[in-house]
Amino acid sequence: MDKIFLHDVLAGLNASPKTLPCKYFYDRRGSELFEKICACDDYYVTRTEMALLQEIAPQLGALLDANTALIEPGAGGLKKVSILLQAAKQLPLYAPLDISGDFLHEAAANIARHFPNLQTQAIVGDFTKQIDIDALLLAYPHITHRLIFFPGSTFGNFDPIQGQEFLQNMRHLIGNKGGMIIGVDAVKPVHILERAYDDSEGVTAAFNKNLLKRINDELGGDFNLSNFKHRAVFNQQHSRIEMHLDSMQAQNVPIGEQTIAFDAGESIHTENSYKYDVPHFTNIAGQAGFTIKQYWQDSKQYFTIFHLMV
Repeated sequence: MDKIFLHDVLAGLNASPKTLPCKYFYDRRGSELFEKICACDDYYVTRTEMALLQEIAPQLGALLDANTALIEPGAGGLKKVSILLQAAKQLPLYAPLDISGDFLHEAAANIARHFPNLQTQAIVGDFTKQIDIDALLLAYPHITHRLIFFPGSTFGNFDPIQGQEFLQNMRHLIGNKGGMIIGVDAVKPVHILERAYDDSEGVTAAFNKNLLKRINDELGGDFNLSNFKHRAVFNQQHSRIEMHLDSMQAQNVPIGEQTIAFDAGESIHTENSYKYDVPHFTNIAGQAGFTIKQYWQDSKQYFTIFHLMV
């Protein structure tokens, strides 16, 4: 049993209001479901970002020369990073990093098959913590620059203070020479945001409930998934989408040696997804020690890709 996972779950469910850390969404099944979310018609984020990446690929590829390592925290499937790798003909090293080891190693193996001339080194770890890859790079003395690729809307899962801390960790990982390519979701009409996080196919609901199933499977929990309902709502004050699991009835749920009591209608707050305009994100990045070298947006200004420099 993962004692850290158990501690975090019990701490969150004994708090008021109840919460669960969204980083635990991503076991194997959770990672697979997230890939399905990205393909949903209602989820605009992936297709908007993919089109934008394709448009600016030559400019991004020019940043990835023979002296640069590309590092991808929270690495998922092949699609997004492949756009960069296809545009970067001389890149010596790609280092995907993720907390879900099995999924990460499969993704890294797929990259190695598609790009046989590229060295790929998978790193299992929590990218919300400080990570040191100096030892890994000792085998590549010609690498002088590190470029972090952090696509998608994952940055929005952090509140602004956590986001600044994450960027500070990335600043530490980069060192003195390098930069970061980061995707940031923008504010847009509420109905578009809420449908994206509560899709008509029910994939996001399954993704959210899978966290309860993971607690059952790994921590001896006894959640009845049918007793909880997925809910997504835009919090205008905080400029964020919130995901919740609402208890449909009063119930007691054993987890390990504890029992967690739920009132009817009580919520477990499982995820936030903050939405940023350019000035707000620029301020956070600046506080973390970055400057904005350049940024790109799609024609609807739904999504922004930033190039940060140290």
